[in-house]
Amino acid sequence: AELMGREAFMDLMNLEARELELANTRFVNPTGLDPASPTDPINYSTARDLAALAGYLAKEHPEIFQILSTKEHDLFTMTGKFHHTMKNTNELLSFEGWPTPIVGGKTGWTPLARGTLILVLQSPKDQGYLVNVVLGAEDRFSQMKTLVNWAYNSFTW
Repeated sequence: AELMGREAFMDLMNLEARELELANTRFVNPTGLDPASPTDPINYSTARDLAALAGYLAKEHPEIFQILSTKEHDLFTMTGKFHHTMKNTNELLSFEGWPTPIVGGKTGWTPLARGTLILVLQSPKDQGYLVNVVLGAEDRFSQMKTLVNWAYNSFTW
């Protein structure tokens, strides 16, 4: 956004959303954060659009989920000196209570959106992905566990 200009960047983000048929998604800033003023427009999407986006990324750009499934990563300066360790905020990456592995996920929280979580798991019998979305949550990790448990227990695989 800094290199090409904020408006041009936002236009490209919204064009990509339309091309991916994310009909109920709109970006108004490049960060995804709430606006500074409550009267300013907000970024928005739906669980359906976010699930479609996650499914697309898992199939077409799996390297993104390699990054999103990394629990922590050490960062070094250009001279090779240790700077700090980045830690993933997705508490479920270490959870092993499901029959298939977690491919990755994305956490989020803002005062307006509250807790959000997208979690992608390998489907049983390696038939694709289970994409789960929790929005507006008080406890996104607990609610995600409930959702994923329901999915595994409600279907024959």
